Amino acid sequence: MLIALWILVALLTIAFIGAGFLKLLKPRTALIEGGMPWAEDFPPSA
Repeated sequence: MLIALWILVALLTIAFIGAGFLKLLKPRTALIEGGMPWAEDFPPSA
């Protein structure tokens, strides 16, 4: 059971890192148009 939990934690970690990495690669305008209006509050350099 403990091994299954570690595998689950590893998979979730990979998923969250992947989602964050994809958001870093998307242009700011694509984030805003994609339903993330909070991206407008930050300057382009951020």
